[in-house]
Amino acid sequence: MDHYQGGRTRGAAVYGAPVRAVVVGHAVARRLEGGHLVYRAPTWAEVFTRVRLVRIRVRVACRRSQHRGRDQRSGQYVLHGRHLVSVSLVVASSLCHYPHMTSARLLQDLTRCSRLSSIVDIGASPVDGRAPYKEMLDYGLCTVTGFEPQERPFAFLEQSKGPLERYLPHVVGDGREHRLKITRAEGMTSLLTPDENQLRLFSPFPEWGSVVEERDVQTHRLDDLDIDDFDLLKIDVKGAELMVLQNGRERLREAVAVHTEVSFVPLYLGQPTFGDVDIELRSQGFVPHSMPEVKQWAIAPTAFGDNLYTPGNQLLEADIVYVRDIAHPERMTSEQLSHLAMIAFHIYGSVDLAVFCIIELQQRGRAADDAVEQLMQLFE
Repeated sequence: MDHYQGGRTRGAAVYGAPVRAVVVGHAVARRLEGGHLVYRAPTWAEVFTRVRLVRIRVRVACRRSQHRGRDQRSGQYVLHGRHLVSVSLVVASSLCHYPHMTSARLLQDLTRCSRLSSIVDIGASPVDGRAPYKEMLDYGLCTVTGFEPQERPFAFLEQSKGPLERYLPHVVGDGREHRLKITRAEGMTSLLTPDENQLRLFSPFPEWGSVVEERDVQTHRLDDLDIDDFDLLKIDVKGAELMVLQNGRERLREAVAVHTEVSFVPLYLGQPTFGDVDIELRSQGFVPHSMPEVKQWAIAPTAFGDNLYTPGNQLLEADIVYVRDIAHPERMTSEQLSHLAMIAFHIYGSVDLAVFCIIELQQRGRAADDAVEQLMQLFE
């Protein structure tokens, strides 16, 4: 079974093989058919609906506010400027059946978003499983514009899309013509050529990465696409991530988060690695926030327990989330802070980042004095 053909469930439609997710402490182990485990942080909806949240307490130091000339108090939440001093989260191991976000739109109301959060997904194929924003989309809290040039996954996306989704078959890149290398494993298809020397280090990558067809394609720059401004950019284009980012600097000025795949081992000839992507995103004002998924692999010919899918220590690639530099919140508009709070909370379970954004909005008079307290009531 091809590792890159995992599953995604959307209603009754299933693409590829099934994927099972289980909460393991503060991580989710996603077991693909064949036994390989890929660890990632749980989405907020998974934590909220599958694990009983016993207590979350926010305590902020009490000093005289320089912003409004008085102590800012809201119940047990004492605000000093915009600095969150401590957050404690206690999660019990027992499962429960909370209604799926009974107040799904609470944060949207608290942050006074003027519109739905907007997500652009470049390389939207469901081959690696459910999209990280799936729950947020299901609750009607965001719109998604996806780009997927491969015919089979594009057809699946078109067939299963909801009213807040649209998909286009464009190849996003640098605006030039390239030769698309279609590989035996759908999930390794790329504008770049697979590097045989690197692939043979990891079984069974030589088979997965073998090119079965090449096709000339016209790429489109992110800056030139006829799309609305977006808040989150998700990219998974197998080695061409840096190309997309460098040709999307204007459109990314309004974005608050980027979720991208990065490689530690260049599986393609001339592939930029993590350091290259990191430098580019930092130059655009983004900083690393979380790493929801890290993929490790055993170096060939070693297999642990006679299972090629059992990972070794070798880092291969990862999904990493960058956000606008919150050390300088004054560089963000209130609308950007609102959408950053929504994305942090509903997609990545980053309660602390959401609270930070709310406190900043409070200082601007864009959130109620008891907004943090109202959010915390979801955990009671």
